[in-house]
Amino acid sequence: TSISGNYTIYDHVQLIAGAAFEGCNNPVNITMPNSIKLIDDKVFYNSTGLESITLPDSLEYIGKSAFEGCTNLDSISFPSKLHSIDDYAFKNCSSLTSVYLHHNIKWLGVGVFNYCNNLATVYYNCKNANNIKDPRFGLSGSYPFRNCENLTTVIFGDSVSKVPNYAFSRVYSLENIIFSNSID
Repeated sequence: TSISGNYTIYDHVQLIAGAAFEGCNNPVNITMPNSIKLIDDKVFYNSTGLESITLPDSLEYIGKSAFEGCTNLDSISFPSKLHSIDDYAFKNCSSLTSVYLHHNIKWLGVGVFNYCNNLATVYYNCKNANNIKDPRFGLSGSYPFRNCENLTTVIFGDSVSKVPNYAFSRVYSLENIIFSNSID
């Protein structure tokens, strides 16, 4: 897509529909109002021009592959109302270096951060995440950090009671895992 520049989404918009900014290869800056509650599937899919984004405080859900392939996205901050991050939402976001997953996140989809090759630190504090069975993979949220080849440190916060299946599959660089007392 050849769009570039600054874009402002108007107040009162609650949803950014699927593939709205898919494939934006030129530098793009999106300003979202606090009315946005949902970023649909593949909204920013393969948008290599997206380097950073501020998610609105009102955001509750990030759809499947919403940011997948945003290879220049180097930071993301999750608002406190966010409760769901669906399958592969940040897969192949190879410039991300750290992620903080707060206690209000109840659903992490399959492979959320797969192949985030520069991801070095994860603070995981999801309370009761992944208690829903997925017939394809067993417990939902399997493989959240698979193939994150530079992941060295994971900190599990006090809200965590379960770690997703195969959470660190094919992560060979992991050096530090810090657990709270609440892990089963």
